[in-house]
Amino acid sequence: MKRTIAMIVAALMMVFVFTACGQSPFVADWEITDVEMGGIKMEARTANITCSLSIKADNTATMKMNGDTSPSLKWSESSGTITITSEENSKTETMTGKIEDGKLVLTMTTDGVSAKMYFMKM
Repeated sequence: MKRTIAMIVAALMMVFVFTACGQSPFVADWEITDVEMGGIKMEARTANITCSLSIKADNTATMKMNGDTSPSLKWSESSGTITITSEENSKTETMTGKIEDGKLVLTMTTDGVSAKMYFMKM
C-alpha cells in the first residue's frame, strides 16, 4: 500500500514538473494585423503589407513579408520580452517585443525611424 501511494505521489510530481516547464508564449505562428510609424497606426492590409512570422522552440524564426522570406532569424526571451535578430551582409537588425492584449507587438528602429508591427496568433 505504501509503495502504491509513493508511486502515485511520484507520478503527480512528474506531472507538475513537466507542466511548469511549458514553452514560451512567443512560440507560435503569427500574422500581422496592424503597423504603426510616426505615431500613426493603421491596418496592415490598408498599407498593403502582408507578413507572417513563425517563432520556433529551437530559438529560430522565419518571417515572410510581402512575398520575401527573411534570412535566418534568432530569438531570445528575457523577463517577458522577446528579442529577434537577423544578420545579413555583416549588418545586424534587431526587433524587440512583448505580448500586449493577446497580440505580439514588435518594435524595430532603422536609421533613427521607429516602427511597430502588431501580430495575432494564427
